[in-house]
Amino acid sequence: MKNIEKGGRLIYSTCSIERGENEDVIDRLLRLRPELGVTRPTVDDRFVTSEGFARTFPDRDDMDGFFIAQLTRTP
Repeated sequence: MKNIEKGGRLIYSTCSIERGENEDVIDRLLRLRPELGVTRPTVDDRFVTSEGFARTFPDRDDMDGFFIAQLTRTP
C-alpha cells in the first residue's frame, strides 16, 4: 500500500458474491490501513451498495456476480 500515491486509488474486484471474500476483506484492510477510505466506483447507480461498493447478482442483474471496491489513499 505504500506504493499508492496520496490521492491514488486501489481497485479490489472479485467474481464472488460471498461477503467473506469481499466486504470482510475490505473491512480488515481498512482497519490495518487507516490512510485508505472507500470511494464510490464509477458504475451505474443500480449496482452501488449503501456501503459504497458495487456488486452484481446473477439472479437480479442477468450477469455473473461481481464485487468492486474502490479505495482512495487520503492525503
